[in-house]
Amino acid sequence: MSSVYIASRVSRLTETKELADWIEDRGLQIAFKWWKEANLSRPYRGSKDKELKDFLEISLARASDADIFILLSEPNMRGTYIELGAFLANQDKQKKVYVVGGKDNEHIFEASEGFTFTGSVDELKKAINA
Repeated sequence: MSSVYIASRVSRLTETKELADWIEDRGLQIAFKWWKEANLSRPYRGSKDKELKDFLEISLARASDADIFILLSEPNMRGTYIELGAFLANQDKQKKVYVVGGKDNEHIFEASEGFTFTGSVDELKKAINA
């Protein structure tokens, strides 16, 4: 069964959960339901919190092991680019990345094969069903 890692901002949590349910309804597995983990307090930078450290390690491991990576893109999403890097670094599998939105936030790594850009979650769903 293919696994899907969804990266998004906490502010898009409702949309992220709905997308995860839709993905699971199609027989795919969500690699990491990060929204079900403990609420991690800010600031993240410079934190010595063991719970945060453990959460980050699990996030990167699950992103790396996933078959499909979905990025609900917005400006200034540094953490999601780290997750995407972990995903792309694992070359054991054929990787597929879907970037939803963020057309104005182009990065050089997005020139790689396997990237599909959509303007909305509805377009993403059509691309996945194709």
